[in-house]
Amino acid sequence: MPGYRRNYLTARRGQFDLYMLFIERAIDLLKDGGCLAFSLSNSFLKSTSGQTVRGYIAANGCVEEIVEFNDPRTYADATTQIALLRLRKTRRRFGGRHVFVRGQGHLRRKLDGLISGRLNPDISITPLQPEATASSRWRLTTSEDSSWLDGTVRAGIPLDRLATMEYGPSTALDPVLLLKQISRSMNGNILVQARNSTQPIQREEAAMQYVVRGRHIRGYRPPILRYLHPFPYDACGRVLSERSLQDRCPLMYSYLLLHRAKLAQRSLSKGCRWYSTFCHYQQVGVRSPRLFSARIVSTGSFTLVDDPAVLAHNSVIALTPRVGIVDICYLLGILNSRIFGRYVSLVMPPINAGRHSIRLSKLRRFPVPDPQLEGNREACMHIASLVRDLTRVPMGRPLPPDIMTTIENEVAHLYGSSGLMSP
Repeated sequence: MPGYRRNYLTARRGQFDLYMLFIERAIDLLKDGGCLAFSLSNSFLKSTSGQTVRGYIAANGCVEEIVEFNDPRTYADATTQIALLRLRKTRRRFGGRHVFVRGQGHLRRKLDGLISGRLNPDISITPLQPEATASSRWRLTTSEDSSWLDGTVRAGIPLDRLATMEYGPSTALDPVLLLKQISRSMNGNILVQARNSTQPIQREEAAMQYVVRGRHIRGYRPPILRYLHPFPYDACGRVLSERSLQDRCPLMYSYLLLHRAKLAQRSLSKGCRWYSTFCHYQQVGVRSPRLFSARIVSTGSFTLVDDPAVLAHNSVIALTPRVGIVDICYLLGILNSRIFGRYVSLVMPPINAGRHSIRLSKLRRFPVPDPQLEGNREACMHIASLVRDLTRVPMGRPLPPDIMTTIENEVAHLYGSSGLMSP
């Protein structure tokens, strides 16, 4: 790793994938005017970690073609979305094209049609202007999508002015620390089971807190609470002393002590004891309602969590509105709207068909119509009221489609783009 950091610009800072180093080295070896082609994960097209390699390509060459596949099984032995990248080493700027191949299967037929020039509803071709890939911020959208993005940005203020957001804390040891609830007992204990074990174990319920995983979030519905974390912290999120933990929760302490070697091997930040269940100390005693969303989303992925004791798993984004500035139900309606879904599809890295990875840097910049503006207040209050109605619908009953439609129309009206749909 140190050698990579020293010898490759694309590995100098932050996260990187090994294929980025191959691109950099191949460009260096290529003669001026030479052509280079790679088959890659398409995540680098929009991800923050891919910004350096995009900038390196822009500084040393020009993109001629990108062929992106919606099918995650382009290769039989891998499950990832692929992009074919073709570039030329040159200082001259010229236009290229972005090809998107929709759907799953029948790739030979689709690609034959692309080569022959036959029209195919599963293939969209977007001409790229010379400036589209001339910097580290590639813009591979159509002119219609680019215009929509520009208009949406003008319609609001950045989300991070209304709320704080973060990924759920990492334990770095889910097989040990992510425990599934089996049942409760009468003596204040709870029966749980570790992911790597079939043996139920009894632990103090007071020493555990429920945790929401990304896969258990279903839009406006309350999240499913099936898993718990050991929680050796006080009500303010400060880690308990080892003696205090041993005295208060002997069953939990004995469980953590059993796995001490694994727990101590983790990379812990300053202030974290070996038995800390999170790798980084943070104030986990949040006292206000929050919005949770899975990090890997399609659309309508946010839910309201009232209970401050519920924790977010690392596969979850937790968003806390700034008190007195915005109604949490208004934000919930905005973030579950088709407009937000379209924004995600255009700026967030794709994972597989119809699903994208939420990046905090881009989420913070998502434009939200300012609820403090005089012309927005009535609509914002109406959206918040309708969203509250949705959150009160009993489990097992469908969400009223008329309320959902009204929320979508109100949100679209706020953005000045009534009827806008996600692609």
